[in-house]
This record gives sequence, structure tokens and C-alpha cells, in this order.
Amino acid sequence: MNIVMDRKTLLDALNKVSTVIPSNSPMPVIQGVLIVADEKVTFIGTDLEKTMYVEKTAQVEEKGSIVIPLKQFQSAVSKFTADEVKIKVKENAAKITCGTAKMNLSGYVMEDFPQNPLPECPSVFGMKDTEFCRMLKLVSFCVTENETREALRHILFKLNEKKFSCVSTDGRRLALYDKQIEIVETMEVLIPSETLADLRKILKVEDKQITMKYGESAVIFEIDDVVLVSKICTGKFPDFEKVIPSDKDLDKKVVIDRAKLLSAIELVIVALKNNMVIEMTFAEDKLTVSGIESDADGSEIVPLDYKEQQYVIKFNPKYLLEVLRNMDEKEITMKFNSSMPIAPAMVTNEKEYRYVVMPLK
Repeated sequence: MNIVMDRKTLLDALNKVSTVIPSNSPMPVIQGVLIVADEKVTFIGTDLEKTMYVEKTAQVEEKGSIVIPLKQFQSAVSKFTADEVKIKVKENAAKITCGTAKMNLSGYVMEDFPQNPLPECPSVFGMKDTEFCRMLKLVSFCVTENETREALRHILFKLNEKKFSCVSTDGRRLALYDKQIEIVETMEVLIPSETLADLRKILKVEDKQITMKYGESAVIFEIDDVVLVSKICTGKFPDFEKVIPSDKDLDKKVVIDRAKLLSAIELVIVALKNNMVIEMTFAEDKLTVSGIESDADGSEIVPLDYKEQQYVIKFNPKYLLEVLRNMDEKEITMKFNSSMPIAPAMVTNEKEYRYVVMPLK
């Protein structure tokens, strides 16, 4: 193999593929990047659960392939100063030159690198990367870290009756992003949260189209010069639609300045060490956020338009902080069931996003 590449183009490819390559593994070969030179140059990385392909244009003087240690190669390319990088492979060793800099790297045994042909994924769905990133930001934080609840460690993508839903839950709260679409087909795919986190890392949010292909055992994401293939999960996701209260059940509705509520909660929890509970008291034209412990307390007032009877509800502050930090609207709406204080409450932007959370006794 003998190729010449623009240094910035090469570094971009290595930075992208590095998101799926493990830094430590009992299989040393998957700590390397597979470089395949044909009409174009493809960089391939895998952690066995997911595989990324990054295709770049280069001057290919001789076709071929090699698996070389990613960490060393990526570090060297980031420190090169000249514009072009030359990679010449002979007897499973790469001679790399950039200006006056030279480096030799031994390759891994090619036959040991996992060969995973692209799976059959006939169904297709697409979305702009700007909306895709915003959607994942609004649901990803709800995924559980509890390894015994496998299905809840992942994110559900569902298509049904011209509606696409992206859902996550940890059993105590649920985040749901809905989008109306023109596709008339059904889909229910449980995607590893790690796969979507890796995808978010490489997205530049340039209003480009992300294409998603899905089949029985795998999902493929394509955007620009990247193809990310991932296994899908086989666990059973809860029937989330049963968890979401209807507008009929949520009779109390309050519009609140998001930044002011966030600031108030952040201030109050400074005084809390063990008893992570905040109390929200809605009274005429104000919301009082307070927290009390045996040796400390704190409170802050958030002005709002409220004319109804006083209403008190308690929450784990973490569950409100995370949603408020990930939303970007100036104002958010909180909805409650005033006749049942322990019934699910909702935070929403009154459009495509709903966040359901259980209050505390």
C-alpha cells in the first residue's frame, strides 16, 4: 500500500474512528485502525459491538491494507506540521513521512482483525443532524446505569402511524421526543446508548442528513463520510405509553422561566448534604423552592404567573436539574395532578418533548 493524504483529512478520519476503538482490550488488534486503500481510503475501527467506517479521498499510488496502532498513529499525525502525509506499507510495517518527520509502525496481524461485513438492513429513516443531536441530548440522560436492567440501559427508537418516538427511562423518570413523519411503516429498535453517544461525538451539526437503516439484528447510521454499524439489543422495553399521563390527568399547569428555576434549585441544594429533597410551593405569583436538613436550609423565590390555590410538591433535585440543563427553551411548562400529589408530573416544551417524573412523598 502506498498513499498520500492531506494531514487534516487524515487526522479527521482518525479522530472519528477513534470514538469506537477501545484504548484497552484483551484483543490488542482491535486497538488498531484498519486502513484499506482502494479507489478511496477507508478507515475501520471496532469494539466488537459496533464498527465505524470513515471514507476519505487520497492519492492512492498502490492499493493495499494494514492494521496499525491507533493511539500512536493518531498522536503522531496530530503533531505533524507539514500538509501531506505519506504512508507506505511493506511486509506489514508502515513507513510514515510528513515533511522532514519520519516514523515506522509495525502492523497487527491482518487476519486477527474482526471481519464484519455490512449487515442486511433494508428499512430506511432519515433526520437532520441538528434535530438528531438535540433529540439525543433530551433523552440520553434518562438511561439507567443499573446493569441488572439491561433494556433500560438503551434508547428506544419507534416508528408507528407516521410518528417517530425516541424514548429512554431509568424506571423513575421517562424522556420522550416525538416527531411527525411521512413514513408509513412500523419499527421498534432498542439501540445501545453507547452507540448513540459515539455518534454524537462525531456529529458537527451542519444541518446534514443522517440516514438510519435497520434490520433484525443491526442498525446502520450514515452521515457524510461516516458509516456506523451497531448491534441492537434484544431486551423488552417497557410499554412507555402507559406511563405518560394524559392532559386530563394533569389538571394543574404552570409556565416557568427555565433558567430562573434551574438557578433556584442549584442554589438551594448547596445547603443539602444528605436529604436530597426539594420542596416546591406554588402560591400567588411566586414559586418558593426550598430544602431543609437538620443543620441547614435554603430557599429561593421564582416569580411566575400563578393565581390558583397553594400547591406543594417534592422532588429529587437531580431529576429536575438534568432535564432543565438539557432543555434550551426560555420557558418550560410543568404539569401536575393536584388531586394525587404522588402521581407522575411532567415537564414539557408543549411541542415535541415530554419528561415524566415521579414526585416524592
